[in-house]
Amino acid sequence: INLTLNYLTNIKGVSPTTFSLFLNNSTLAFLYLYIGGFGFGIISTLELIKIGLLTSFISVEYPISILYTLPHGIFELSGYVISTAAGYKLLSIAISMIKDFIGIENDIPINEQVNRILEENYLRFKDSVILIVIAIFILLIAAIIEANITIPLAHYILSLTH
Repeated sequence: INLTLNYLTNIKGVSPTTFSLFLNNSTLAFLYLYIGGFGFGIISTLELIKIGLLTSFISVEYPISILYTLPHGIFELSGYVISTAAGYKLLSIAISMIKDFIGIENDIPINEQVNRILEENYLRFKDSVILIVIAIFILLIAAIIEANITIPLAHYILSLTH
């Protein structure tokens, strides 16, 4: 919270680049929200709640922060929600595979059963990867908007009021 507040109050500071914003947001989306799905979705859920609470708290306590959030925030939050959904899909695949491997039968060759399990879950995993790629692309759009539109626009609007 302090880092965000320092950023918002330092109007004349150096603005972050599109690349740095994208790297930060996509790392968060991939590591915490997508891979966090393996932690039974707890990590993903807690991280998404933290993002929502932090954004809400700062917007309520410092309404001027809406200028720094609104234009790109729709894309950024959508990217986070999609990457969390991809993480849940990953969790679903892991649970399904564990159940399938526990239920392996002795009268059918093991390699056939393993191939069937992998084939059944491959398409679901592919869907999960497609979702995270979509989320990363949306976060790229958000970073472009944030670095090139949101921050300069907010600075301009604030310069008019001072």
